[in-house]
Amino acid sequence: MTVTDPEATTVRGVRVGDPLDLVRENYEHVRCGKAVAGEAVSGGDPSTYAWCRMRLDSVEVFFGDDPIESVTLTQAAS
Repeated sequence: MTVTDPEATTVRGVRVGDPLDLVRENYEHVRCGKAVAGEAVSGGDPSTYAWCRMRLDSVEVFFGDDPIESVTLTQAAS
């Protein structure tokens, strides 16, 4: 499930529009990085976006871009 509504908030107060630093401040065991956003238009380096993810019980939570544009929840692998 992907959430893009800025009114939706995690239990710890993180929402769409917030900086990724807020995820790092409010949750433990957060992994962050950059992902390729698509192919380069004219042979240069492709654009990227920042992300952070973590596991909460049996759910993986993915925060995309900085500021956050979406929060995606998926079932965590066992």
